[in-house]
Amino acid sequence: RFIEVMQISQNAELIQSNLFNNKVYTFQMESGRRYMDALYDHVKSSCAKNEPVVIAAWQEKGHALLAYSAEDVSESESRIYVYDSNKPEETVYITLNRNESGHIISWRYDMGGYGIWGTDSNSYLSYVPYTTINEAWKLRGNLGETKNTASFNSKDLSIYDAEDNLVATVTDGALDTDNSEIFMMCDDLSLDDAPGDEMITLIMPVDVYTIKNNNADLDNFHFEVVDTEQGLTVDTTADEVVLVVADDYGLNSVQIDASADDSYSISLESSIKDDIASVFVTGMGSLNGELVEISQNAGEVSLGNGVISSLIYDGEEMITYTVSANAGYGGTIDPAGSKTIVKGTDQLYTITPDEGYEIADVLVDGVSVGAVSEYLFSAVDKDHTIEARFFKNDMHMVVGEKQKIRLEKGMNTVKEWTADNESIVKISAKQGRSCKVTGLAEGLVCITGLDKNKEVVIQKYLRIEKPVLADQVIGSGEEFSVSAFISGSRDCIPTKYSSSKSSVLKIDKKTGVAKAKKNGTAKISVWYGNAKYTAKFEVKMPVISEKKTAVKLGETKKLEIGNALDGAEYRWESSKESIVTVSEEGVLTPVKKGKAKITMYYTINGKEYTGSSCTITIKK
Repeated sequence: RFIEVMQISQNAELIQSNLFNNKVYTFQMESGRRYMDALYDHVKSSCAKNEPVVIAAWQEKGHALLAYSAEDVSESESRIYVYDSNKPEETVYITLNRNESGHIISWRYDMGGYGIWGTDSNSYLSYVPYTTINEAWKLRGNLGETKNTASFNSKDLSIYDAEDNLVATVTDGALDTDNSEIFMMCDDLSLDDAPGDEMITLIMPVDVYTIKNNNADLDNFHFEVVDTEQGLTVDTTADEVVLVVADDYGLNSVQIDASADDSYSISLESSIKDDIASVFVTGMGSLNGELVEISQNAGEVSLGNGVISSLIYDGEEMITYTVSANAGYGGTIDPAGSKTIVKGTDQLYTITPDEGYEIADVLVDGVSVGAVSEYLFSAVDKDHTIEARFFKNDMHMVVGEKQKIRLEKGMNTVKEWTADNESIVKISAKQGRSCKVTGLAEGLVCITGLDKNKEVVIQKYLRIEKPVLADQVIGSGEEFSVSAFISGSRDCIPTKYSSSKSSVLKIDKKTGVAKAKKNGTAKISVWYGNAKYTAKFEVKMPVISEKKTAVKLGETKKLEIGNALDGAEYRWESSKESIVTVSEEGVLTPVKKGKAKITMYYTINGKEYTGSSCTITIKK
């Protein structure tokens, strides 16, 4: 108990507040008040019951002492014997002086290098009752930043670390471990006894532990685990728990492998003020067979999978609801499973497909909200469900295309093929080892094959796309890929291309690369299997609107472009700038009499082509 008390005496908040409230000043003794008498009587009474008392001597700073005995030396002098961590090998005491009436009127204590403290040096004493010390000890470990104090009412345990390695066993109360950092605290230094059985206490490095109770006769598995700032207390009829109490991460968590009949009560406590609340939870069983989880992470409370009957948060009972989240094959939803949500709070869910898969749909309370990657429940006021569905991105077709879905070897013959949306596809074959489908409209459809027992044999998601090939105007001489003009298709690739007039627009049937040969119009067709999409491509070459023109000296003239192409850039050149010049806008400026040729060039998609020319005559 000396060790327990000294470990917490100088930094536990509960201890500090009691020391402040129980100060005994010099003026209080001189005025005849019996504060020091009360301190002495309390120490004498407590020590007789083997309950040490923390006493702090204060001047500009404080020093904690542990009182373990009180003695009346004479009618005028009494002593409080203390343990002083600065003098561990010495017998030391606080000297108390009494007046003729027997009341204590002064005190003194030798602080070594700090001099004599006492009434004459304007010092004062404070004290803390043992009941307060014991309460502080239950809430705190104070055995260093990397140690947990763990107390159990079972004397038969198996303990596993985060990597599921067996690190310790307890058999009939005896510890067996190869880890020198795990050891047992002797009985006299243990926590308060739990109901029903004597506790054993272990000191362990901070880690994620799986604890298995091997005592089949134990009806209630009780344990308490503390770090410096946080602690948890659990009572459960389950025999296996996963726990972590780690101040460095602000993490205080327990998971219980609870069957439907297993009850639990869990208390999460913290001495971190205004940051992490106290939480008390009771419940029975798991909602979906997963581990029941109650945790705080940096102050955020998480209640997962438990059938919660009561939640008390900082002393206030809260109303809770359950959100059940499930993900189909091909992806995940986070958080998964059943989660208890406090009324009025928000809960965000994140949906992530596996590689090669995509989100097919997300259903909230059975209603589709689309293929969203996130969904937020705002101000929860009832129970909810959320389900994420995924599909493998290996089947797609276009509107109008026909495809077959075939069974693999070993699969049962399908007696019924169905589509969950018959407005998107048409099924031609209703049974057999293959299913013929025709795309009717863009969207996502699930094709299911059922055997004679109505069991699912095969299920495929099919994306129907609707490509759009719009009419285009192309510059003469331009080379381009027809696929660059196709929109609305992400995964479907054309199987063939064709041109109605190769003399106007020549196209490679396999690659879709085309070249505009001369002015005119051609129909370009793009094939996806049996489905064909057609658009009109007009080939135009920009030309100067006049083949020849005359300009007088002293005047200017702007040349106009016919068959102008959207997005084209133009430039002009004069064959004789000594006779006439031309600006970027095609404005002619005569220099002297004579003739010259103006040529127009146009650029499309980064490639320049030669347009037409105009003969210019400069006159007086």
